[in-house]
Amino acid sequence: MFAIPRRQDRFALIWAALGLLWSIALLVLALKLTDNEGQTFIQENGNGVLYVVMAPAVISFVVLVALWVKGWSGSRVSGGIATMGVGLLGGMALLGVLTIGLYIMPAAMFLAVAIALSNSGPPAERSAGPIAQ
Repeated sequence: MFAIPRRQDRFALIWAALGLLWSIALLVLALKLTDNEGQTFIQENGNGVLYVVMAPAVISFVVLVALWVKGWSGSRVSGGIATMGVGLLGGMALLGVLTIGLYIMPAAMFLAVAIALSNSGPPAERSAGPIAQ
């Protein structure tokens, strides 16, 4: 059964979208920004780094979709998927704290705020949407 998302769920989606935008900006900067020698981050470190830079965007997208599904259907499974995604991204940021982790950390923080907002408030006060009528 579908329900209209609560206000907290809408704010959670905004925070998750901010995390996705930060991750995409990180990916674009890694592909386009050059150093003093005219090489991009990917050219300097090899194509394998592209996976490390692309992972936050993919994880952020999965978390955004999971929170969207949770907001519309109230699914606990999608909430768990979103929480695992944030944990994975936070773990990546902590493991790479001396290199790229500091740039991944804001995306993880945006998504953590989104998870906190989606889990706040009473879950039983969801109003039935037009599909239920």
